[in-house]
Amino acid sequence: YLRQACSQVDEESIQGEHLMLYLPRYHAAFLHIPKCGGMAIRRAIIASGISAHGDGYQIGDAQNARETFGPDVRLFTVIRNPVTWYASYWCDRIINGWGGDLIPGRLCQSNDFERFVRNCLHECYGFVSKELYPRYMDKNVFIERLEGVPRSLNSGLRSIGCEEVVEEVLPTNMGSALPVLRERCVLSDDLRQRLIQSEMPIIERYYQEMLS
Repeated sequence: YLRQACSQVDEESIQGEHLMLYLPRYHAAFLHIPKCGGMAIRRAIIASGISAHGDGYQIGDAQNARETFGPDVRLFTVIRNPVTWYASYWCDRIINGWGGDLIPGRLCQSNDFERFVRNCLHECYGFVSKELYPRYMDKNVFIERLEGVPRSLNSGLRSIGCEEVVEEVLPTNMGSALPVLRERCVLSDDLRQRLIQSEMPIIERYYQEMLS
């Protein structure tokens, strides 16, 4: 049943090429963080008519971007709630298989979501806040939240001097929306709190509403 449900997901949408998108008119680049809506955002920017190039660039964190386009390139990115990041990543690995470049995919494998999260807390505590996001975030990168798109995307575009407006951002990777997977992405209250605690650097700065 899981295999049949997953077959409904568009194959291109789950490839997950986390490439930079360069906007030459503004000498700027969008940094695509894995599992943060990057494919949908890239497509939305291109569909809006903004001149952008994304083919042939290496996986693009902030350092890669400056090495590729020069130290004066303007950078923006979009992050997501770390708790939902783990759910999205787990769904992606269930669909595509374990492994890949990220530590959770190599060391934390489990077909049970709670076990996967426990493995992450043991093998790579605070992975999103301490290892993943910092590669794409520094004081010179404009950062917005995925939960606010398209408004937050347009805020990112304005940060690089682009006044064109993206009206809609359509989801492309729908694996975590499949009921057969979504209903399995449930954590006990205790485990959820442990996960939140592990990701406190990002949550305290960008998701303070989770602490109230």
